Amino acid sequence: MTTSASIGHATQSSVEEFQRRVAEDVERLKQMHLKRLPAPRLVTARVQSVNAILNDVWSLFMSDLSNGSSISLVAVGGYGREELNPYSDIDILLLLDNRKDAVVQRKIEPLIRFLWDIGFEVGHSVRTLSDCVKQSRSDITVMTNLLEARHCAGSNKLFVQMESMLRNTKIWPARKFFEAKLQEQKLRHHKYADTVYNLEPNIKEGPGGLRDIHTIIWVAMRHFESRGMRELVTRGFLKEDEYRSLIRGRNYLWKLRNELHLTLGRREDRLLFSHQLELAKIFGYLDDDSNKAVEKLMKIYFRTVKELRHINQMLLQHFDEAILAYKRQKTKVLNDRFQTVDGYLDFTNPALIESMPEMLVEACTIFQLNPNLRGVRAKALRLMRSRKLLIDRNVRSKPAIQSMLLGILSNPSRLPQTLSLMDDTGILGKLIPDFRRITGQLQYDLFHVYTVDAHLLNVVHHLHQLTLPDTAKSYPLASEAVTRIIKPERLFIAGLFHDIAKGQGGDHSELGEQQCYRFCKRIGMSDYDAHFVAWLVRNHLYMSFTSQREDLNDSQVISKFAVRVGNQEHLDHLFLLTIADMRGTGPTVWNDWKGKMLEHLYLATSRTLLTDTLPHEELEPRIEEIKSDSLSNFGRNQSLKEAAKKFWGYFDDDYFLSYDANTIAWHVEKSAQINAINLPLVCFRAHPSIDVIQTFVLSAHSEDLFTIIAGALDRCYLNVLEARTHRLPTGLTAFSFVVLLRNLQDAHTESSLRRFEEEVQNSILNRIIEHSPRTVAPNRVARHISFPTRIEFSHSSGGDYTMMEISAQDRPGLLYLVVRTLLNHKIRLLSAKITTTGARVEDVFFVVDRDRNRLADKTIQQALTDEIRQALDLR
Repeated sequence: MTTSASIGHATQSSVEEFQRRVAEDVERLKQMHLKRLPAPRLVTARVQSVNAILNDVWSLFMSDLSNGSSISLVAVGGYGREELNPYSDIDILLLLDNRKDAVVQRKIEPLIRFLWDIGFEVGHSVRTLSDCVKQSRSDITVMTNLLEARHCAGSNKLFVQMESMLRNTKIWPARKFFEAKLQEQKLRHHKYADTVYNLEPNIKEGPGGLRDIHTIIWVAMRHFESRGMRELVTRGFLKEDEYRSLIRGRNYLWKLRNELHLTLGRREDRLLFSHQLELAKIFGYLDDDSNKAVEKLMKIYFRTVKELRHINQMLLQHFDEAILAYKRQKTKVLNDRFQTVDGYLDFTNPALIESMPEMLVEACTIFQLNPNLRGVRAKALRLMRSRKLLIDRNVRSKPAIQSMLLGILSNPSRLPQTLSLMDDTGILGKLIPDFRRITGQLQYDLFHVYTVDAHLLNVVHHLHQLTLPDTAKSYPLASEAVTRIIKPERLFIAGLFHDIAKGQGGDHSELGEQQCYRFCKRIGMSDYDAHFVAWLVRNHLYMSFTSQREDLNDSQVISKFAVRVGNQEHLDHLFLLTIADMRGTGPTVWNDWKGKMLEHLYLATSRTLLTDTLPHEELEPRIEEIKSDSLSNFGRNQSLKEAAKKFWGYFDDDYFLSYDANTIAWHVEKSAQINAINLPLVCFRAHPSIDVIQTFVLSAHSEDLFTIIAGALDRCYLNVLEARTHRLPTGLTAFSFVVLLRNLQDAHTESSLRRFEEEVQNSILNRIIEHSPRTVAPNRVARHISFPTRIEFSHSSGGDYTMMEISAQDRPGLLYLVVRTLLNHKIRLLSAKITTTGARVEDVFFVVDRDRNRLADKTIQQALTDEIRQALDLR
């Protein structure tokens, strides 16, 4: 190497020369990657090139030192274990002896600056031997970095001394080190919501990522003083198949990380959605009728990290049980095949599994039936994972297997934990091949945040919660319905199968119905029960659809739903499945208002099924009952009762069918306090029983009034869940809204509610028809998914109004933009149901024309469609 530095420092020409070398090395990595060479080849090449450059730089700066005896260049962290992706940080330690050497100290800062100048992302530390011991003792991160230390240049003697000093078992004994790393991993996993199924995962730090592999190595290194995974096999810590799984998983994650670094030209560990789309294209995946290219990429990713996380958890448990055990184990025999060891389930004679593979399923049954078990021993988990391949078509068809599987699904006790055990060991996918096919299947539809397999298990978990006594307080109707469930297996199987056909093309409800029926028959269920469960799968979306998008005060809507459900037994099961499905889809899907709508539909349908009469035949007594219940809110206040009777004379039957007695009483109480001079009346209150805000507005009628109010609500950052309007013969119009704050802070404070009232009232008085347009930052998925606004028109069963259904990407001011368009066409809005799921809305607007007739004119429908699309589509 040519250099003009001769006295231990660098000139500009040497900086430029090393910059060229760094750039050439990066270009060489790109060419290797383009040739699709294995990921480990790139990692090794990167380490070798960094080694060469660092050694030459070291010579440039330290050549005048006598054998470099007072300083050592040490690779630590990922560089120490010889794992560098193209733009990974290069972590080094400048290790000094105990002598204060001014010459050495003066060289360190220029050396580091030079490395930065030539393009190296260097993380460095400067320590003496005593510093290393002291800081390692107090900081687990320092200790971990130094475990992987590797000598690069300078004094080898210093490096050997450091290694020797850190081998002292009093500095982080194996058990203490293990417990610290386990806690560190728990905190890290918690940062990523304790799931491998993050929509935009971190391939290094997230659960199942590279760091989980490192944790296994670190724990074993501290105990065995080993280096690398291959040695852990010879030490007996890793099985050969586990080693191969870890290597496969690591290489796949390296492949993704290499591509991320080289594509972006910088270090990046987050698999952001935009990156996923680019990588899917680079790796050659294509969209088809069943799956998007990005879904195919992420399916492999999720399957990989799921496997890595399971291995990580099993090995760490094994390390604790088998290697760090410090007391005599207590064994208890359960039967000829199973025992417990310190409260963990274990096989007594693992060799029997080869001839009796049903023992794998029996282990799951015993785990479920013995709630006092602390878990399954790591040794047994290893056997279950490695022997799952014994469960083939012939084994699945054995009556004993079918009976045990049905038994597991029939028993609510510990069911979620048991299914999780079966999923972790791969046994669930072997028993139910349909489940294995959707493992890792993620859908980019703006509201699903889990893979299909995780969602199905999550739904079973929520179904199980509904069976618990404590649920009665939060879900009294659901808890009551549970008491009528005589065959819980039908409900749990429906939960496990309702989305089983996702990603297969076609209607997943119809395909799932067929797969579910075949499964039910295979495990020995009666034809009636099999059809019952298949019906639930086929109709699992029907109740949520009806409750959120139909007018539940329309008697024919209830009648139609009741006819399709058929009886109370089907209704109970569908109600419970719908609650669990919504709660198990994502954290933003369920809210109290949606629950109230479900309960409304459930009760109305129950009443129809019980009386075997159409609701409209009992409207009069029902309305009288609502009025009576409302009057009871006023106690002995005769003036309010008289005001109520006068107020109610202005409303038609639809008003009384739209609200509960408490809300109607609130309307009366507020309207009684105002006269024409004080209009408009604007009232906000926190709902007395669910987490929403109710709004009541009474004002002189004008055609643009709804638009004005919608704009004001948007300026208050309020999301509208439901809107209703009632035109009175007195020239007034009453509006009712159910809203949520986009930011739930201060949602129910009196000052916030009064501020909202002032904003709406001021807007009406001053005719402020425009809202304040605000930019919206859609989530990362929404920015990259083509989701154009869709608008469909249909008419009510009686033909007296039209339903305009809008499916669009969520955005501030959506209701305002729609009602403004309706105003422009002189279309009257009767009511609206606003359903927001993640970044997507599914809204239904109930409208009539200026003459109160349905919108039958196709020309008007098309004009509305064009204008609303133009207003709503985000650019």
